[in-house]
Amino acid sequence: MPRKRIETLHVAIKECVDATEFDLYDNAIVDIKVLDGMINLTRLDLGNNRIKSFNVFTGEEAFPNLKWLNISNNKPNELPSIKLPKLEYLDISGNKIEKVNDGW
Repeated sequence: MPRKRIETLHVAIKECVDATEFDLYDNAIVDIKVLDGMINLTRLDLGNNRIKSFNVFTGEEAFPNLKWLNISNNKPNELPSIKLPKLEYLDISGNKIEKVNDGW
């Protein structure tokens, strides 16, 4: 669903519980809390949105299979300690991060 002018992720997205990839690149998404618990995701592209917080990635078991994550070009002011045990690729470029939390 890249470039669809999506502003809000509806809770109905949780019905895609078996999805392994979400491409939400280049939208206007601000809040991604609804993605919490999507345990089958292996690839998630949230680049070029308006996301203000990446705290959804700090839960111990929120995304246990996520290997590829693009959160570039968003609006956070801090980078939390991300807990993604299988993560192999992370893009945080283009963010104006002022604080990096302990745990990195």
